[in-house]
Amino acid sequence: MTHFPLIPHHNQLARRKRTLQEESSTTDADASLFQGIGTHYIDLFIGTPSSQTASLIVDTGSEWTAFPCVAGCCGQHTDAEFDFAQSETFSNRSCADSCGQGRQSCRGTQSCNVHMAYAEGSSWTAFEAQDHVSLWRQQQQANNNTNDSTTAVEQNQSSLQGPFPLRFGCQTATTKLFRTQLADGIMGMDDSPLSFWRQAGAQSFSLCFQSAAAPQLEDSAGVLTLDGYDDRLHLAGATMQWAKRTRSQDRYFGLFLQDMYFVPHTSSTTISKIKGLDTRTMNAGGVIVDSGTTTSSFPLSAKPIRDAYQQLTGNSWSKKLSLEDVKALPTLVLEFRARDSDSDNVVVEFPPLHYMWPTENSDAMYEPALYFMGDQTVLGADFMRGQNIHFANDRIGFASSNCDFNTVKSQTQHFQPSSIKIEVPSNQGVSGEDGTASSVSIGVLAVAAVLLVAIAVLVVANKPKRPSHYQVVEHDQPEVELT
Repeated sequence: MTHFPLIPHHNQLARRKRTLQEESSTTDADASLFQGIGTHYIDLFIGTPSSQTASLIVDTGSEWTAFPCVAGCCGQHTDAEFDFAQSETFSNRSCADSCGQGRQSCRGTQSCNVHMAYAEGSSWTAFEAQDHVSLWRQQQQANNNTNDSTTAVEQNQSSLQGPFPLRFGCQTATTKLFRTQLADGIMGMDDSPLSFWRQAGAQSFSLCFQSAAAPQLEDSAGVLTLDGYDDRLHLAGATMQWAKRTRSQDRYFGLFLQDMYFVPHTSSTTISKIKGLDTRTMNAGGVIVDSGTTTSSFPLSAKPIRDAYQQLTGNSWSKKLSLEDVKALPTLVLEFRARDSDSDNVVVEFPPLHYMWPTENSDAMYEPALYFMGDQTVLGADFMRGQNIHFANDRIGFASSNCDFNTVKSQTQHFQPSSIKIEVPSNQGVSGEDGTASSVSIGVLAVAAVLLVAIAVLVVANKPKRPSHYQVVEHDQPEVELT
Protein backbone atom coordinates (compact mmCIF):
# COMPACT_ATOMS: atom_id res chain seq x y z
CA MET A 1 0.00 0.00 0.00
CA THR A 2 1.23 3.50 -0.83
CA HIS A 3 0.11 6.42 1.35
CA PHE A 4 0.17 10.12 0.50
CA PRO A 5 -0.49 13.07 2.80
CA LEU A 6 -3.53 15.26 2.25
CA ILE A 7 -3.11 18.22 -0.07
CA PRO A 8 -4.46 21.44 1.45
CA HIS A 9 -6.18 24.17 -0.52
CA HIS A 10 -3.48 26.77 0.14
CA ASN A 11 -0.86 24.48 -1.42
CA GLN A 12 -2.81 24.39 -4.66
CA LEU A 13 -3.18 28.15 -4.76
CA ALA A 14 0.53 28.47 -4.00
CA ARG A 15 1.32 26.29 -6.99
CA ARG A 16 -0.84 28.52 -9.17
CA LYS A 17 0.67 31.73 -7.77
CA ARG A 18 4.22 30.55 -8.38
CA THR A 19 3.40 30.48 -12.09
CA LEU A 20 1.72 33.89 -11.89
CA GLN A 21 4.97 35.34 -10.48
CA GLU A 22 4.45 39.07 -9.93
CA GLU A 23 0.64 39.05 -10.16
CA SER A 24 -1.12 39.79 -6.88
CA SER A 25 -3.92 37.80 -5.32
CA THR A 26 -6.45 40.39 -6.53
CA THR A 27 -5.74 40.10 -10.23
CA ASP A 28 -8.27 38.90 -12.78
CA ALA A 29 -6.30 35.68 -13.13
CA ASP A 30 -6.86 34.91 -9.49
CA ALA A 31 -10.50 35.97 -9.62
CA SER A 32 -11.10 33.44 -12.37
CA LEU A 33 -10.23 30.68 -9.91
CA PHE A 34 -13.72 30.95 -8.47
CA GLN A 35 -15.56 30.12 -11.67
CA GLY A 36 -15.08 26.37 -11.98
CA ILE A 37 -16.89 25.29 -8.82
CA GLY A 38 -17.29 21.55 -8.36
CA THR A 39 -14.64 20.15 -10.68
CA HIS A 40 -12.44 17.38 -9.29
CA TYR A 41 -8.88 16.86 -10.37
CA ILE A 42 -5.81 14.72 -9.69
CA ASP A 43 -2.05 15.01 -10.06
CA LEU A 44 -0.39 13.03 -12.84
CA PHE A 45 3.39 12.59 -12.92
CA ILE A 46 4.87 12.44 -16.43
CA GLY A 47 8.28 11.58 -17.84
CA THR A 48 11.62 10.14 -16.78
CA PRO A 49 14.00 10.26 -15.07
CA SER A 50 12.53 13.24 -13.20
CA SER A 51 8.76 13.35 -13.48
CA GLN A 52 6.85 16.58 -14.06
CA THR A 53 3.41 17.29 -12.60
CA ALA A 54 0.12 18.09 -14.32
CA SER A 55 -3.18 18.54 -12.48
CA LEU A 56 -6.05 17.06 -14.50
CA ILE A 57 -9.83 17.33 -14.23
CA VAL A 58 -11.35 13.84 -13.91
CA ASP A 59 -13.86 13.67 -16.77
CA THR A 60 -16.06 10.64 -17.51
CA GLY A 61 -17.38 12.49 -20.55
CA SER A 62 -14.02 12.82 -22.32
CA GLU A 63 -11.81 10.38 -24.19
CA TRP A 64 -8.47 12.17 -24.21
CA THR A 65 -6.03 12.98 -21.46
CA ALA A 66 -4.39 16.28 -22.40
CA PHE A 67 -2.31 19.06 -20.84
CA PRO A 68 -0.15 22.00 -22.01
CA CYS A 69 3.23 21.24 -23.60
CA VAL A 70 4.22 24.57 -25.15
CA ALA A 71 5.36 27.48 -23.00
CA GLY A 72 2.83 30.31 -22.93
CA CYS A 73 0.27 28.44 -25.00
CA CYS A 74 -2.53 27.77 -22.65
CA GLY A 75 -2.99 30.19 -19.75
CA GLN A 76 -1.80 30.08 -16.14
CA HIS A 77 -2.49 26.99 -14.06
CA THR A 78 -1.19 25.09 -11.03
CA ASP A 79 1.96 23.87 -12.79
CA ALA A 80 4.36 24.83 -15.54
CA GLU A 81 3.81 23.41 -19.01
CA PHE A 82 5.17 19.90 -19.54
CA ASP A 83 8.68 20.16 -21.01
CA PHE A 84 8.91 17.01 -23.10
CA ALA A 85 12.54 17.74 -24.00
CA GLN A 86 13.43 16.85 -20.40
CA SER A 87 11.90 13.36 -20.58
CA GLU A 88 13.91 10.40 -21.88
CA THR A 89 10.78 8.32 -22.50
CA PHE A 90 8.76 10.92 -24.44
CA SER A 91 7.82 10.21 -28.05
CA ASN A 92 5.83 12.16 -30.61
CA ARG A 93 3.42 9.80 -32.36
CA SER A 94 3.64 10.22 -36.12
CA CYS A 95 1.31 9.50 -38.99
CA ALA A 96 3.15 6.21 -39.49
CA ASP A 97 1.59 5.15 -36.19
CA SER A 98 -2.08 4.56 -35.55
CA CYS A 99 -3.38 8.03 -34.73
CA GLY A 100 -6.04 8.28 -32.05
CA GLN A 101 -8.35 10.26 -34.33
CA GLY A 102 -7.40 8.33 -37.49
CA ARG A 103 -5.02 9.18 -40.28
CA GLN A 104 -7.22 12.08 -41.34
CA SER A 105 -5.85 13.94 -38.32
CA CYS A 106 -2.44 14.22 -40.02
CA ARG A 107 -3.60 16.88 -42.49
CA GLY A 108 -0.38 16.89 -44.45
CA THR A 109 1.91 16.89 -41.41
CA GLN A 110 3.90 14.09 -39.84
CA SER A 111 2.20 14.47 -36.45
CA CYS A 112 -1.12 13.08 -35.29
CA ASN A 113 -3.17 16.21 -34.60
CA VAL A 114 -5.99 16.38 -32.07
CA HIS A 115 -8.66 19.05 -31.73
CA MET A 116 -11.48 18.89 -29.19
CA ALA A 117 -14.37 21.33 -28.73
CA TYR A 118 -16.87 21.26 -25.85
CA ALA A 119 -20.50 22.24 -25.53
CA GLU A 120 -19.86 25.31 -23.35
CA GLY A 121 -17.57 26.76 -26.02
CA SER A 122 -14.05 25.90 -24.87
CA SER A 123 -11.60 23.92 -26.98
CA TRP A 124 -8.02 22.73 -27.23
CA THR A 125 -5.58 21.72 -29.94
CA ALA A 126 -2.72 19.26 -29.46
CA PHE A 127 -0.42 16.76 -31.09
CA GLU A 128 -0.56 13.14 -29.99
CA ALA A 129 2.34 11.98 -27.82
CA GLN A 130 3.33 9.15 -25.50
CA ASP A 131 5.31 9.02 -22.27
CA HIS A 132 5.55 7.08 -19.03
CA VAL A 133 3.10 8.36 -16.41
CA SER A 134 2.15 7.50 -12.86
CA LEU A 135 -0.31 8.57 -10.17
CA TRP A 136 2.45 8.54 -7.57
CA ARG A 137 5.83 10.21 -7.31
CA GLN A 138 8.88 8.13 -6.44
CA GLN A 139 10.09 8.43 -2.83
CA GLN A 140 13.51 9.84 -3.67
CA GLN A 141 12.19 12.54 -5.95
CA ALA A 142 9.44 13.52 -3.51
CA ASN A 143 11.96 13.90 -0.71
CA ASN A 144 14.02 16.20 -2.91
CA ASN A 145 11.05 18.52 -3.37
CA THR A 146 9.67 19.39 0.04
CA ASN A 147 7.36 22.06 -1.39
CA ASP A 148 5.50 19.58 -3.58
CA SER A 149 2.03 18.70 -2.37
CA THR A 150 2.34 14.94 -2.87
CA THR A 151 4.87 12.79 -1.00
CA ALA A 152 4.96 8.99 -0.85
CA VAL A 153 5.52 7.53 2.60
CA GLU A 154 5.29 3.86 1.63
CA GLN A 155 5.77 1.91 -1.58
CA ASN A 156 4.17 -1.27 -2.85
CA GLN A 157 4.31 -3.06 -6.19
CA SER A 158 1.04 -3.16 -8.11
CA SER A 159 0.18 -3.80 -11.74
CA LEU A 160 -1.78 -0.54 -11.80
CA GLN A 161 0.62 1.52 -9.73
CA GLY A 162 2.68 2.54 -12.74
CA PRO A 163 4.50 3.99 -14.39
CA PHE A 164 2.93 2.93 -17.67
CA PRO A 165 3.02 4.32 -21.23
CA LEU A 166 0.15 6.72 -21.87
CA ARG A 167 -0.97 8.20 -25.18
CA PHE A 168 -2.13 11.76 -24.57
CA GLY A 169 -2.66 15.13 -26.18
CA CYS A 170 0.26 17.57 -25.90
CA GLN A 171 -1.68 20.83 -25.99
CA THR A 172 -0.42 23.70 -28.11
CA ALA A 173 -3.46 25.99 -27.80
CA THR A 174 -6.54 26.32 -25.58
CA THR A 175 -9.57 28.61 -25.39
CA LYS A 176 -12.00 29.87 -22.74
CA LEU A 177 -12.30 27.61 -19.66
CA PHE A 178 -9.24 25.60 -20.59
CA ARG A 179 -7.24 28.81 -20.30
CA THR A 180 -8.77 30.12 -17.06
CA GLN A 181 -9.34 26.95 -15.00
CA LEU A 182 -7.06 26.10 -12.09
CA ALA A 183 -6.21 22.59 -13.31
CA ASP A 184 -3.65 22.20 -16.08
CA GLY A 185 -5.64 19.84 -18.25
CA ILE A 186 -8.09 16.98 -18.45
CA MET A 187 -8.05 13.24 -17.72
CA GLY A 188 -10.30 11.31 -20.10
CA MET A 189 -12.30 8.68 -18.18
CA ASP A 190 -14.99 7.68 -20.69
CA ASP A 191 -15.21 4.10 -21.96
CA SER A 192 -12.87 4.15 -24.96
CA PRO A 193 -9.49 2.52 -25.68
CA LEU A 194 -7.72 5.87 -25.24
CA SER A 195 -9.25 6.65 -21.84
CA PHE A 196 -6.85 6.86 -18.92
CA TRP A 197 -8.26 3.91 -16.97
CA ARG A 198 -8.29 1.65 -20.04
CA GLN A 199 -4.69 2.51 -20.87
CA ALA A 200 -3.77 1.84 -17.23
CA GLY A 201 -5.10 -1.71 -17.61
CA ALA A 202 -8.07 -1.34 -15.25
CA GLN A 203 -11.32 -3.21 -15.85
CA SER A 204 -13.50 -0.66 -14.05
CA PHE A 205 -13.28 2.32 -11.71
CA SER A 206 -15.23 4.24 -9.08
CA LEU A 207 -15.64 7.92 -8.25
CA CYS A 208 -16.75 9.17 -4.85
CA PHE A 209 -17.31 12.94 -4.47
CA GLN A 210 -17.96 14.12 -0.93
CA SER A 211 -21.45 15.32 -0.10
CA ALA A 212 -21.84 18.81 1.28
CA ALA A 213 -23.84 17.26 4.14
CA ALA A 214 -20.93 15.07 5.25
CA PRO A 215 -18.50 16.32 7.90
CA GLN A 216 -16.31 18.63 5.87
CA LEU A 217 -12.76 17.33 6.04
CA GLU A 218 -10.38 20.22 5.65
CA ASP A 219 -8.27 18.57 2.99
CA SER A 220 -10.43 15.86 1.42
CA ALA A 221 -13.18 15.85 -1.16
CA GLY A 222 -13.35 12.24 -2.28
CA VAL A 223 -11.77 9.09 -3.67
CA LEU A 224 -11.02 7.62 -7.09
CA THR A 225 -10.67 3.83 -7.24
CA LEU A 226 -9.22 1.99 -10.23
CA ASP A 227 -10.33 -1.60 -10.90
CA GLY A 228 -13.20 -1.86 -8.48
CA TYR A 229 -14.87 -0.23 -5.48
CA ASP A 230 -14.32 -0.30 -1.73
CA ASP A 231 -17.36 -0.90 0.49
CA ARG A 232 -15.62 0.66 3.50
CA LEU A 233 -16.45 4.00 1.92
CA HIS A 234 -20.18 3.30 2.23
CA LEU A 235 -22.44 4.58 4.98
CA ALA A 236 -23.67 2.08 7.56
CA GLY A 237 -26.17 -0.29 5.95
CA ALA A 238 -25.53 0.98 2.43
CA THR A 239 -24.73 -1.51 -0.32
CA MET A 240 -23.93 -1.07 -3.98
CA GLN A 241 -27.14 -0.86 -6.02
CA TRP A 242 -26.69 -1.82 -9.66
CA ALA A 243 -28.30 0.19 -12.45
CA LYS A 244 -28.37 -0.99 -16.04
CA ARG A 245 -25.87 0.75 -18.25
CA THR A 246 -27.23 1.72 -21.65
CA ARG A 247 -25.08 1.26 -24.75
CA SER A 248 -26.73 3.67 -27.19
CA GLN A 249 -23.61 5.83 -26.94
CA ASP A 250 -20.88 3.28 -26.33
CA ARG A 251 -18.13 5.45 -24.90
CA TYR A 252 -20.40 7.29 -22.47
CA PHE A 253 -21.76 5.95 -19.20
CA GLY A 254 -25.50 5.96 -19.85
CA LEU A 255 -28.47 5.11 -17.66
CA PHE A 256 -32.12 4.26 -18.38
CA LEU A 257 -34.36 6.75 -16.57
CA GLN A 258 -37.61 5.23 -15.32
CA ASP A 259 -39.22 8.13 -13.46
CA MET A 260 -38.55 11.27 -11.46
CA TYR A 261 -40.11 12.48 -8.21
CA PHE A 262 -39.95 15.19 -5.60
CA VAL A 263 -39.71 14.41 -1.89
CA PRO A 264 -41.16 17.27 0.19
CA HIS A 265 -38.97 18.65 2.93
CA THR A 266 -41.73 17.90 5.45
CA SER A 267 -41.77 14.16 4.65
CA SER A 268 -39.00 11.59 4.38
CA THR A 269 -41.29 8.80 3.17
CA THR A 270 -43.78 10.40 0.76
CA ILE A 271 -42.88 11.11 -2.83
CA SER A 272 -44.73 13.04 -5.52
CA LYS A 273 -44.30 11.73 -9.03
CA ILE A 274 -43.53 14.34 -11.67
CA LYS A 275 -46.35 13.93 -14.13
CA GLY A 276 -46.08 14.86 -17.78
CA LEU A 277 -42.41 13.83 -17.92
CA ASP A 278 -41.65 12.07 -21.21
CA THR A 279 -38.92 9.66 -20.09
CA ARG A 280 -39.11 7.84 -23.42
CA THR A 281 -37.95 10.96 -25.22
CA MET A 282 -35.36 11.63 -22.53
CA ASN A 283 -33.90 8.14 -22.86
CA ALA A 284 -33.86 8.42 -26.64
CA GLY A 285 -31.70 11.52 -26.28
CA GLY A 286 -29.38 9.80 -23.81
CA VAL A 287 -28.93 10.03 -20.04
CA ILE A 288 -25.22 10.11 -19.14
CA VAL A 289 -23.08 10.58 -16.02
CA ASP A 290 -20.41 13.20 -16.71
CA SER A 291 -18.00 14.07 -13.89
CA GLY A 292 -16.38 16.81 -15.97
CA THR A 293 -19.58 18.86 -16.06
CA THR A 294 -20.10 20.96 -12.94
CA THR A 295 -23.90 21.23 -13.04
CA SER A 296 -26.55 18.93 -14.48
CA SER A 297 -28.77 19.63 -17.44
CA PHE A 298 -31.96 18.14 -18.85
CA PRO A 299 -33.51 18.26 -22.33
CA LEU A 300 -36.11 20.82 -23.26
CA SER A 301 -38.74 18.07 -23.05
CA ALA A 302 -38.05 17.76 -19.29
CA LYS A 303 -39.52 21.14 -18.36
CA PRO A 304 -42.20 19.38 -16.26
CA ILE A 305 -39.42 19.19 -13.65
CA ARG A 306 -39.43 22.96 -13.48
CA ASP A 307 -43.22 23.09 -13.46
CA ALA A 308 -43.44 20.57 -10.62
CA TYR A 309 -40.90 22.54 -8.61
CA GLN A 310 -42.94 25.71 -9.03
CA GLN A 311 -46.19 23.99 -8.07
CA LEU A 312 -44.72 22.36 -4.97
CA THR A 313 -42.83 25.39 -3.69
CA GLY A 314 -44.90 28.29 -4.95
CA ASN A 315 -41.70 29.84 -6.25
CA SER A 316 -40.95 30.80 -9.80
CA TRP A 317 -38.00 28.91 -11.28
CA SER A 318 -35.90 32.06 -11.43
CA LYS A 319 -36.63 33.22 -7.88
CA LYS A 320 -33.51 33.63 -5.75
CA LEU A 321 -33.69 32.17 -2.25
CA SER A 322 -31.82 32.43 1.02
CA LEU A 323 -29.94 29.48 2.46
CA GLU A 324 -32.70 28.78 4.98
CA ASP A 325 -35.31 28.78 2.22
CA VAL A 326 -33.21 26.43 0.12
CA LYS A 327 -32.94 23.91 2.95
CA ALA A 328 -36.76 23.71 2.99
CA LEU A 329 -37.02 22.84 -0.72
CA PRO A 330 -37.99 19.34 -1.91
CA THR A 331 -35.39 16.76 -2.92
CA LEU A 332 -35.37 15.70 -6.55
CA VAL A 333 -35.38 11.89 -6.93
CA LEU A 334 -34.27 9.99 -10.03
CA GLU A 335 -35.25 6.34 -10.55
CA PHE A 336 -33.07 4.23 -12.87
CA ARG A 337 -33.72 0.80 -14.36
CA ALA A 338 -31.91 -1.98 -12.50
CA ARG A 339 -29.28 -4.08 -14.23
CA ASP A 340 -31.24 -7.28 -13.53
CA SER A 341 -34.92 -7.50 -14.40
CA ASP A 342 -35.74 -9.19 -11.09
CA SER A 343 -34.01 -6.52 -9.01
CA ASP A 344 -35.41 -3.34 -7.51
CA ASN A 345 -34.80 -0.19 -9.47
CA VAL A 346 -32.12 2.19 -8.24
CA VAL A 347 -33.21 5.48 -6.72
CA VAL A 348 -30.82 8.41 -6.31
CA GLU A 349 -31.63 11.55 -4.35
CA PHE A 350 -30.56 14.95 -5.67
CA PRO A 351 -30.95 17.32 -2.67
CA PRO A 352 -31.68 21.05 -3.00
CA LEU A 353 -28.25 22.30 -2.00
CA HIS A 354 -26.81 20.21 -4.80
CA TYR A 355 -29.20 21.50 -7.45
CA MET A 356 -29.35 25.07 -6.06
CA TRP A 357 -26.17 27.16 -6.30
CA PRO A 358 -25.05 30.58 -5.03
CA THR A 359 -25.85 33.36 -7.44
CA GLU A 360 -23.15 35.12 -9.39
CA ASN A 361 -23.45 38.28 -7.32
CA SER A 362 -24.06 36.91 -3.83
CA ASP A 363 -23.04 33.77 -1.95
CA ALA A 364 -25.97 34.40 0.40
CA MET A 365 -28.61 33.90 -2.29
CA TYR A 366 -29.27 30.75 -4.32
CA GLU A 367 -30.90 29.91 -7.63
CA PRO A 368 -31.56 26.65 -9.53
CA ALA A 369 -28.49 25.35 -11.36
CA LEU A 370 -30.41 22.84 -13.47
CA TYR A 371 -30.52 23.77 -17.13
CA PHE A 372 -32.88 22.76 -19.92
CA MET A 373 -31.37 22.50 -23.39
CA GLY A 374 -31.06 20.18 -26.36
CA ASP A 375 -32.21 16.57 -26.13
CA GLN A 376 -29.64 14.97 -23.80
CA THR A 377 -29.64 14.55 -20.01
CA VAL A 378 -26.22 15.19 -18.46
CA LEU A 379 -25.86 14.29 -14.78
CA GLY A 380 -22.83 16.24 -13.62
CA ALA A 381 -20.58 16.43 -10.56
CA ASP A 382 -23.35 18.06 -8.50
CA PHE A 383 -25.53 14.95 -8.99
CA MET A 384 -22.63 12.62 -8.16
CA ARG A 385 -21.87 14.06 -4.72
CA GLY A 386 -22.41 11.84 -1.67
CA GLN A 387 -22.24 8.61 -3.64
CA ASN A 388 -19.63 5.99 -4.42
CA ILE A 389 -20.35 5.42 -8.12
CA HIS A 390 -18.87 2.35 -9.81
CA PHE A 391 -18.41 2.49 -13.58
CA ALA A 392 -18.24 -0.94 -15.26
CA ASN A 393 -18.89 -2.56 -18.62
CA ASP A 394 -22.55 -3.47 -18.18
CA ARG A 395 -23.63 -1.56 -15.11
CA ILE A 396 -23.25 1.54 -12.99
CA GLY A 397 -23.36 1.10 -9.22
CA PHE A 398 -24.49 3.59 -6.58
CA ALA A 399 -23.92 3.49 -2.82
CA SER A 400 -24.36 6.33 -0.33
CA SER A 401 -21.06 7.46 1.13
CA ASN A 402 -19.19 10.18 2.97
CA CYS A 403 -16.31 9.59 0.53
CA ASP A 404 -13.73 9.83 3.29
CA PHE A 405 -10.32 8.62 2.10
CA ASN A 406 -9.20 8.07 5.70
CA THR A 407 -11.52 5.04 5.92
CA VAL A 408 -9.69 3.16 3.16
CA LYS A 409 -6.05 4.15 3.24
CA SER A 410 -4.89 1.81 6.03
CA GLN A 411 -6.40 -1.57 5.09
CA THR A 412 -7.15 -3.54 1.93
CA GLN A 413 -9.38 -6.47 2.82
CA HIS A 414 -12.65 -4.84 1.75
CA PHE A 415 -11.70 -3.97 -1.83
CA GLN A 416 -14.23 -5.26 -4.35
CA PRO A 417 -11.67 -5.41 -6.00
CA SER A 418 -9.64 -2.24 -6.16
CA SER A 419 -6.14 -1.27 -6.96
CA ILE A 420 -5.65 2.44 -6.67
CA LYS A 421 -7.20 4.83 -4.22
CA ILE A 422 -6.78 8.47 -5.06
CA GLU A 423 -7.68 11.05 -2.49
CA VAL A 424 -9.42 14.11 -3.86
CA PRO A 425 -8.54 16.91 -1.41
CA SER A 426 -10.91 19.81 -1.34
CA ASN A 427 -10.15 23.12 -3.02
CA GLN A 428 -13.19 25.13 -2.11
CA GLY A 429 -14.02 28.24 -4.06
CA VAL A 430 -11.50 27.51 -6.81
CA SER A 431 -12.37 27.29 -10.46
CA GLY A 432 -11.34 27.01 -13.36
CA GLU A 433 -16.40 -6.86 -11.21
CA ASP A 434 -15.93 -7.98 -8.35
CA GLY A 435 -13.31 -10.31 -6.78
CA THR A 436 -10.12 -9.58 -4.94
CA ALA A 437 -7.06 -7.59 -5.84
CA SER A 438 -4.15 -5.76 -4.31
CA SER A 439 -4.40 -2.06 -3.65
CA VAL A 440 -2.47 1.16 -3.47
CA SER A 441 -3.70 4.46 -2.07
CA ILE A 442 -2.78 7.68 -3.80
CA GLY A 443 -3.33 11.34 -2.96
CA VAL A 444 -5.19 13.56 -5.40
CA LEU A 445 -6.32 17.15 -5.88
CA ALA A 446 -9.88 18.43 -6.19
CA VAL A 447 -11.93 21.55 -6.34
CA ALA A 448 -14.86 20.98 -3.96
CA ALA A 449 -18.04 22.94 -4.49
CA VAL A 450 -18.53 26.04 -2.33
CA LEU A 451 -21.80 24.81 -0.91
CA LEU A 452 -21.99 25.47 2.83
CA VAL A 453 -24.72 23.05 3.89
CA ALA A 454 -26.54 20.23 2.05
CA ILE A 455 -28.80 17.25 2.43
CA ALA A 456 -26.91 13.99 1.86
CA VAL A 457 -27.36 12.25 -1.46
CA LEU A 458 -28.72 8.80 -0.68
CA VAL A 459 -28.77 5.86 -3.06
CA VAL A 460 -31.31 3.18 -2.20
CA ALA A 461 -33.13 0.28 -3.83
CA ASN A 462 -36.89 0.36 -4.23
CA LYS A 463 -39.32 -2.48 -3.71
CA PRO A 464 -41.05 -2.94 -5.95
CA LYS A 465 -39.92 -0.19 -8.31
CA ARG A 466 -39.67 2.21 -5.37
CA PRO A 467 -37.52 2.35 -2.24
CA SER A 468 -39.11 0.63 0.73
CA HIS A 469 -38.90 3.74 2.92
CA TYR A 470 -40.93 5.77 0.43
CA GLN A 471 -44.68 5.76 0.04
CA VAL A 472 -46.18 7.11 -3.16
CA VAL A 473 -48.88 9.58 -2.25
CA GLU A 474 -52.45 8.52 -2.92
CA HIS A 475 -54.97 10.49 -0.86
CA ASP A 476 -53.26 12.38 1.94
CA GLN A 477 -51.25 14.49 -0.46
CA PRO A 478 -52.10 14.82 -4.15
CA GLU A 479 -49.46 13.99 -6.70
CA VAL A 480 -48.10 16.84 -8.74
CA GLU A 481 -50.42 17.53 -11.63
CA LEU A 482 -48.88 19.24 -14.62
CA THR A 483 -50.58 21.10 -17.40
